[in-house]
Amino acid sequence: MGKMLNIMRLIPNGRKLAGAVRRQMSGRGLIRDNRFHVEAGAGWLMRAQQKGGGGYSRKYSLYDAWDKPYIETTGYIIPTMIAAGRYLNDDMITASAKRAACWLLPMQKDNGAFCDTDTGVEQVFDTGQVLTGLVAAYGEWGDSRFLDAAVRAGTWLAEVQEEDGSWQRFAYNGIKHSYYVKVAASLLRLFRVTDEGRYQAAALKNIRWALGRRTGDGYFRHMQFREGEYPFLHTITYVLEGLMESHEISGDEDILDAALKSANSLLEINRERDLLLCSQYGENWAPVNGERCVTGLAQWSGIAMKAYELTGNEDFLTQAIKTLYYLKSKQYLRPEQDLYGGLPGSVPLWGKYLGFCFPNWGVKFFIDALLSYEKYGVPLWREQETWVSEAFRFSHEVVREELGANDRKYVSLLEKGIDAEKAMNVLDIGCGRGKFIRHFKEKYPHWRMAGIDAEFFDDGAIQKGSIYTLPAPDGHADMVLLIEVMQHIDHLARAMAELSRVTKPGGMLVIGDRDGFSLVGLLKPLLETAGRWMYPWDSPFREKWRGVREWEKIFGDSWQIIYAKSFDDPDNRIPMSNRFYLLIARKGRP
Repeated sequence: MGKMLNIMRLIPNGRKLAGAVRRQMSGRGLIRDNRFHVEAGAGWLMRAQQKGGGGYSRKYSLYDAWDKPYIETTGYIIPTMIAAGRYLNDDMITASAKRAACWLLPMQKDNGAFCDTDTGVEQVFDTGQVLTGLVAAYGEWGDSRFLDAAVRAGTWLAEVQEEDGSWQRFAYNGIKHSYYVKVAASLLRLFRVTDEGRYQAAALKNIRWALGRRTGDGYFRHMQFREGEYPFLHTITYVLEGLMESHEISGDEDILDAALKSANSLLEINRERDLLLCSQYGENWAPVNGERCVTGLAQWSGIAMKAYELTGNEDFLTQAIKTLYYLKSKQYLRPEQDLYGGLPGSVPLWGKYLGFCFPNWGVKFFIDALLSYEKYGVPLWREQETWVSEAFRFSHEVVREELGANDRKYVSLLEKGIDAEKAMNVLDIGCGRGKFIRHFKEKYPHWRMAGIDAEFFDDGAIQKGSIYTLPAPDGHADMVLLIEVMQHIDHLARAMAELSRVTKPGGMLVIGDRDGFSLVGLLKPLLETAGRWMYPWDSPFREKWRGVREWEKIFGDSWQIIYAKSFDDPDNRIPMSNRFYLLIARKGRP
């Protein structure tokens, strides 16, 4: 009955609910440059502040609209808005941060603590996160009111700390939490400003306690909100953030070693087991909830970039790129004032972490990550290619070593459309494990074969490369093979420019791909939604099947189609159920 009543509460927001669900489906989101997404997120936070009367509304809920202002996250949103205002050169965003800091001042109790928004009870974590904002506000505007409030907050935190270095008396749900190293990091920031040793001592004492909770594989106990539940990625990444921030201030290498051990464990999982990190993990990093905790993913992308900068391991940067590409697609960017620029708590929308809600802290961590990411100058085409390449890492079984029946059909049609006796330079782009290269080398030894692939490459016939930046000289190829490659390409204009560059005048482009005029083509959207395709149901990218007529428009006057033939998969049991085509286009004058 309770679930039914909750569902009934969603009905008044039916249009917003439908829009939010659509944004989560495969390929439905908008992906733009970093500045665009930062601006949208900052604008949403300013609307949240407008609704919160100075503090930032905790969340927008599809059940009951805007929530009350949230003391805890208003605190740590302040440095984010200061940084976003500077990046966007927008004084209104900076003013929003100052308004939030001023709003917090009268919320402080006489003993220096800040309280839980709902209960009015002093809270260690809330006080620690407000402390972060107060120190940032003092650093930005030099107003002694912010420093005085920060000192009072820090003093209270040191006074209520347990003898073992943890916090329990004023902790969430009355239990000890290892993710309170985020509070320790706030105390170290205060120490850096005041040079008051008791803040440093309290911070390091808590960190030592937290380090005593870690297991051999970098997992930390006591990361959960409540006894008996598994921690969300949000609090798991809180631990890593707190340790990395504390190391940055203290320079303590033991703290860094602990953070990197956990980060490396998550990196291995993200590379080899979970395309995107899951919403909840138990001990031994066992996934217990395969949903997405969007806030935690935003935090993970920031952690991965810090780990890359600290270690030089480019795999960390790859995971950050992949994760941010996904998150960009989940930001709500359709005309809807209350949702535009927000991020859901979970994917799917009804997930366990803040289902049907758009929390303010998810946007905060997304902006933080994008601001860190900006310095790498990663273009949109590389983001998309990284996602595709990483997806193939988890679908190696679709990349075969030997030609199948369908591949042999491509070969037979190709031989009908070209003069195979002619000596040629042939580029096989997206060649996978090189099955066509081996076949043609054996059958046509006078062809000079070379392969390029972003994921499968070796030191011999296959080079690492991208269709967007081909490692080949101008006018090199007599023939370029693109067998079931173009369906994975999103930034078509750039790809076509590169293909034109490396192909000789009069050279040929050979495209083998899926024909949407088939039963599978009709069912494809449903199969993708059900997660029965190579990319997951919530993938930011959806395969693009382009037919021959569409290619004619794309080619324009630059290429002329000289051969095109559709065919049934030879393994089809039902005619027209699964079809493909081979197209050959000749390059005209540049």
